[in-house]
Amino acid sequence: MAQPELFFSGTIAPTRISPTYRVALVVVAITMLLLPVMYLALIALVGVAVWWHLTADTWILRGSGVQWRALVYLTPLVVGVVLLFFMVKPILARPSTRQDPLPLDEDSQPALFAFIREICRQVRAPLPRRVQVNCTVNASASFMRGRLSLVRNDLVLTIGLPLVAGLSIRQFGGVLAHEFGHFAQGGAMRLTAIVRGVNGWFARVVYERDEWDDNLDRWTRESDWRIALVLKLARGSVWLTRRVLTALMMGGHAISCFMMRQMEFDADSYEIKVAGTEAFVHTTARLRELNVAAQLAYGDVFDGMRSGAVPADLSAFLVERGREIPDDILAGIRGRNDQEAGVFDTHPTDADRIRRAEAAAAAGVLAGGDAAATHLFRDFHGVSSAATRHHFEHDLGLSLDALTLVDTGAAMDESRRREESLNALQRFFQGRLSAYRALHLPVGDLEGLTTDELRAQLDRKRQTMQSGDAQLVRDSYTEFSDLEVKRRKAVLARDLLSGGFTSVRPGDFGLAVGTSAAAAAADEQALTRQRMLVPALEAFEDAAARHLACAILLRRRSANDAGEAAEIDSLVEAANALASVMADVHEIRRLDLAATLLEQNMPGSPQPDQTASRARHLQRMMVARREKVRGYLAGIACPRAFSRSAMTLAERCGMRPDGSFAEISEIDALAVGLYFEVVGRLTALALRD
Repeated sequence: MAQPELFFSGTIAPTRISPTYRVALVVVAITMLLLPVMYLALIALVGVAVWWHLTADTWILRGSGVQWRALVYLTPLVVGVVLLFFMVKPILARPSTRQDPLPLDEDSQPALFAFIREICRQVRAPLPRRVQVNCTVNASASFMRGRLSLVRNDLVLTIGLPLVAGLSIRQFGGVLAHEFGHFAQGGAMRLTAIVRGVNGWFARVVYERDEWDDNLDRWTRESDWRIALVLKLARGSVWLTRRVLTALMMGGHAISCFMMRQMEFDADSYEIKVAGTEAFVHTTARLRELNVAAQLAYGDVFDGMRSGAVPADLSAFLVERGREIPDDILAGIRGRNDQEAGVFDTHPTDADRIRRAEAAAAAGVLAGGDAAATHLFRDFHGVSSAATRHHFEHDLGLSLDALTLVDTGAAMDESRRREESLNALQRFFQGRLSAYRALHLPVGDLEGLTTDELRAQLDRKRQTMQSGDAQLVRDSYTEFSDLEVKRRKAVLARDLLSGGFTSVRPGDFGLAVGTSAAAAAADEQALTRQRMLVPALEAFEDAAARHLACAILLRRRSANDAGEAAEIDSLVEAANALASVMADVHEIRRLDLAATLLEQNMPGSPQPDQTASRARHLQRMMVARREKVRGYLAGIACPRAFSRSAMTLAERCGMRPDGSFAEISEIDALAVGLYFEVVGRLTALALRD
């Protein structure tokens, strides 16, 4: 690839930070370092309290009632030891390790490294010792791992390839100048690194959980009530300590965020001086566009994972996906400059940054650079494809053996088909479709009609759909679904009460009181209301199903090739098969949830044997219902539009031929999602001109 025309017209002046700002940054860093000291002091205080109780309160053991005296003496001791363990544990535990992003070397990317060297020279920042790439819409320059990096200027530059794919060289150069601008202020950056490190450490202390936390919860549930009481006190103490630490963390974070926002302004000044004010403003809007495109692209990626196909070049796919964003939405994204910075924001608002850039009115020393930043790379597609595989395998934990990597064109075609299907569903049903009332398409019943008869019936059913109150039907569907959730909660409560429990917490199940009679009454009340909604829903559903079936048959008869006709037949078969099992799929989910609730609450049951028996019964019912669904769907092929290889609907829904199954919640989501996708695809084909 020919190298683009660009040069630097001069050397920028370094941005000076005021002595007041330096002093404030030192104060913030010292404050942040004091927070862990306070944590250590709290540990010491608990340790002293435990030792004092152990040595000073032996008088409790003297006298009669030895068992109760021992319980009173040992309870604070056990609670204190458990609390000490859980307070010390985060200090000793190492953070989880992750695979480093994909590294680049100068021999393979000479133009990129030359560009990086010149940006570092302009900014007066040290050269990075390592350059690596990933698939995020971001770039960062940071210290390498290890405390010595703070002294030795060991920097690592991480480049998000979607930035390269979506920015010009000038814009990309500005982003690099921003990142290296942090390191142009060496002392400030080291203090900021300390602040970030303390914040990260506190986040681990407060939020990180491991098997010891799970064991403490389990021991509390399964132990004798006296031991459980002690463990509950210990859990409460751990919880209270973490709340105190949360307050310290949030206070420290708020203090440090102000300084971090100032650091961003300083780094912006380098970007403005290198790329210019105009490029800075355009880059700010472009980054917002790329972030929205990333959200859309990842939605498509996760949809594609279900069918077994994902983009081979995620950066190229992300940029192409962004080009599909409608103009009115893009205009809103580009013009969103009216936010205000919050106390816990680490970055200034775009509005504040743009105001400072416009006040600077800089032309920028980088001349040229209007070509795509991909020109800086030798074989950008190859690098991006390798980074994509690395991202899928190491960041998302996917097995590429089970997936097909498709080129950007094929991935975009699939994305457009999904978008077309969603739009078609919205246009045709206008929100009047529910997985709780899956439609059966009477295509077979209408096959004997002539083309004219099909058109006549289609017109009549269309008029029926349009003549009703669309909002009323939508509201009825919403209410029906809400009532279904209410019924499910009531039935879950009845399952628990049938498993030996005398009552349940009414608020958890939407009941007035936690009794079996109240659960039965709530279920009956919801069912009665659903029956009142059914006639209006059935009238609409009959019109919608026949309208769509007529349109499908007309499309099939006008199909230009046998492939499209075969696709329509396969989609109709799949749609009706999924509709037939949808009620069973929902029931499987309910049975599994009920059995799980019984198992989790078994230690607290007044009749554990009855609880275990009821849980086993529900599990058997769930397995039988699941086998019924699997057996039915195993005889029907999944339409090729939703699988890259030949598979049955059962496999596509997570019910595999080797007898293994996905999680029940996953089966539920897969089956419901596939039903809507299939009906959407049919609707899109039927409505296509």
